[in-house]
Amino acid sequence: MKKLLLLLFLAIMILPGAAFAATYYISPTGNDGNSGSSASPWGTFSGAFSRMSSGDTLILKDGTYSQQISAVPNGTSGAYTNIKAENNQKATVRAGDALYLSGKSYIRIEGIKFNANGGGQAGTLAGADHIKIIRCSFTGSTTSDWNIATFSTTLCSYILLEECLDQLHYPSIRNVATNDGQHRAVWNTVKVRFEVGIHHLGVSC
Repeated sequence: MKKLLLLLFLAIMILPGAAFAATYYISPTGNDGNSGSSASPWGTFSGAFSRMSSGDTLILKDGTYSQQISAVPNGTSGAYTNIKAENNQKATVRAGDALYLSGKSYIRIEGIKFNANGGGQAGTLAGADHIKIIRCSFTGSTTSDWNIATFSTTLCSYILLEECLDQLHYPSIRNVATNDGQHRAVWNTVKVRFEVGIHHLGVSC
C-alpha cells in the first residue's frame, strides 16, 4: 500500500503541465470581469492573456472580435497554449495585423478567420517557433504596398500551416511571404485564392 501511494505521489509530481491546464472562454459580448467560463466569458484578448498560463486553452465563441491576437502566453513542448474557435470558422478576428506573434513559442491557433480590415497583414509571425495554425483563413489586406502580404513569417522555425486559406482582393501583391531561419515553415494543404487581376505568391525560405 505504501509503495502504491508513493508511486501515485511521484506520478502526480512528474505529470506534464498539460494535465493542469485550464480552459477559458471569450465572447464579443463578454466582460473581463467575468470568470472566463463558457457561461461567463471574458471580453478582450488582452484581459484573457493576462490571466492565462502556459498550456491553457482559450475558446472563441461565435462572432466578430475587433481586436488583435498578440500577447499569447508561450506554451511548452509538452503543453501548447491553444487559441481556438468554439465552432470552426465561426469566430472572426478583424483588426490590423489581426494575428501578430513576435518571439512566441509553442502556440496552436485553430479554426479562426483573420481579417486585416484593410490595415496591415492578416497574419504575421516574427521570430517565432513551434507555431501550429490549423484550419484558419487570412484575408482583408487591401493595401497596394508590395511589402504587405496577407500572411507572412520572418526568421521563424518549426511553423506549420495546415488546411488554411489565404485570400487576397488587391492585385499584384504577395499573399504568402516567408523568410525563415534554419528550420523552414511547412505549408500543408494551404489554399491561396486570388480574386482580382494578377497576383504573386512570394515564398523565399
